[in-house]
Amino acid sequence: MIQVCNLPKLFCDICMQLNVKRVANVWCSECEEKKCEECEEKHQVQKATRHHNTIAIKDYQLLPDSIANISQECEFHKEKFEFYCQIHYLPLCKRCATGQHKECNALKPLQEIVKSVKESVAFQDIENRVNDGLEIVRKIVKFQHANKTHLEGKHDEFIAEVECVKTIVNNHLDQLKQEILNQLTVHQENTNSVIKNLDEMQSSVVAIGNELAKSKQHASDFQTFLCINEWDSKVQKYETEINAVQYHEGKIELTIELNLIQEKIINAITEFGILGISFSNPERLTLKKVRQGQLFIPTPNLVNRVKLTNIETLRIPKKLKTFPRNIIRGCDMLADGRLLLVDMINKKLMLMELNGTCAKYLNFKTEPYDAAVIENTLVAVTLVERKEVVIIDFNCSEIQRSFPVTHRCFGIVFKDGKFYVCCDHKIVQVLNLSGEILSTLSLVEPATYCSMFNDKLYFATQDSTNEVYCCDFNGNVH
Repeated sequence: MIQVCNLPKLFCDICMQLNVKRVANVWCSECEEKKCEECEEKHQVQKATRHHNTIAIKDYQLLPDSIANISQECEFHKEKFEFYCQIHYLPLCKRCATGQHKECNALKPLQEIVKSVKESVAFQDIENRVNDGLEIVRKIVKFQHANKTHLEGKHDEFIAEVECVKTIVNNHLDQLKQEILNQLTVHQENTNSVIKNLDEMQSSVVAIGNELAKSKQHASDFQTFLCINEWDSKVQKYETEINAVQYHEGKIELTIELNLIQEKIINAITEFGILGISFSNPERLTLKKVRQGQLFIPTPNLVNRVKLTNIETLRIPKKLKTFPRNIIRGCDMLADGRLLLVDMINKKLMLMELNGTCAKYLNFKTEPYDAAVIENTLVAVTLVERKEVVIIDFNCSEIQRSFPVTHRCFGIVFKDGKFYVCCDHKIVQVLNLSGEILSTLSLVEPATYCSMFNDKLYFATQDSTNEVYCCDFNGNVH
């Protein structure tokens, strides 16, 4: 619930220019002015402003600064924004559109773009993900507080047992007691640290939720639209943190075994006891994230409308070539933007930096075909003739494990913990991280490469027809 209390009085901008001090009662985001009741009456009937939407001044004061400070004018040309560049994600005035962005082929009228943005899939997607993330964080916080209570209870129990034994050999056991309590304290501090981080994460997610709520109620469509990318970036960050924190230890169970052989306690016992700690498998809370992208753009980007722009050219150093040329069969991108390239003829897997230089490479004894990033620097590579998929850690340049497939294998993609491998005989085999074949999809044509999008499998044919098929997980072509 948004609380309205002790909001300062704001005065009419127009009247202030005439040295008259009148309290403002509305805000016009298009004029970017506060208006009193008298000025607002004129504002509503003048031809140039009669269609402007205004909000109550108290609602304007509730907007976050990041939204309220968004200007309707170009900071360079002081002209009103009229277009939006879908390539650079920027609002443009007429001079920007005909100047710096004249080569951009994806300019849209701004009013067309921001229309109904609060009802768009993109806005609803972020709103749902914020609520989903907040719900999961709250569950994890509750779980960790239960751990904290359990630790505190066990702490008291252990102290009582220690004090009982301490009466027998008090001086000798003081030091040993402290050692075991230090172990317990470390786990308590770790749990408190997790809870503190979760509390901070919860506050941040709540803040985003409040911004969304305020924006939905009071911000203009234009202001809301320009904040979507920023919200999306923040939400992505917290989703990553939420997923990461769920891999923390599960529920903590503490036990202690005390050595009570009193006749040998001085000479034989070198520690007070063994602190037994066990962790249950934590409940895996899955985010309901379904990325919708820029789905509020009113016109589809068809393939024949796409204009490709060369961003970077990567050149393979001559020293990496066994043969005069390269055959780059496969590629994938790491989370930090670096590229993995599979050079089939030179039997190499290369890691390319953002500036186009080769950071590292690995040699194979047989021909690799394609690669798929699993996480960080863990990569899966298909070896065609060996009918095998190998898992490689690029950090240590070692093969972690390998597993066979039933036929020669080509393209590979990794999604949701599963490998999808294109094989001979018109099939795609689905495997888990252990190499177990979960299912086999029969295709209408033999496939070289495949990709996943919106629960559909897309694959390119091996022949020269230059065709790409879309099918479901039963192999039915759509």
